[in-house]
Amino acid sequence: MEWVTPPLSPAAWPAALDAVLETLQLLGIKTLELLHGWSFSDFSDTPEFAAMEWQTEEVTLLALPELLRERARLGFCLGRDDLFLTLPGGTELKLCHEGDLHLRTEDESFAVHLAGCLAKQGINLNRRTGP
Repeated sequence: MEWVTPPLSPAAWPAALDAVLETLQLLGIKTLELLHGWSFSDFSDTPEFAAMEWQTEEVTLLALPELLRERARLGFCLGRDDLFLTLPGGTELKLCHEGDLHLRTEDESFAVHLAGCLAKQGINLNRRTGP
């Protein structure tokens, strides 16, 4: 099953990320896989960053915020670049370069928790219907 937010403004991405982190913490997630790639950002000033593109990394939830701050200093930008988070059990979150957030999971309770955390930030998460 898949859920998706509407396109988010650049100003809404920090709140969306906070909601994702809150959900992961509430559900007791300790480690996850991170994969990121880029679509709209210019990394010509940080050639070492290209070596990180599409490389899967296992990270702890506690380390994730600092890792994302570090990548942002190198030019990574939520909403313009792709960030995929895969949780134990297969749940996937995609913070998409097209400006929206996708959730793919068979665990409806995860979707309910994430929708609740996003709603507190004024962001809707809707179940995707159709193909």
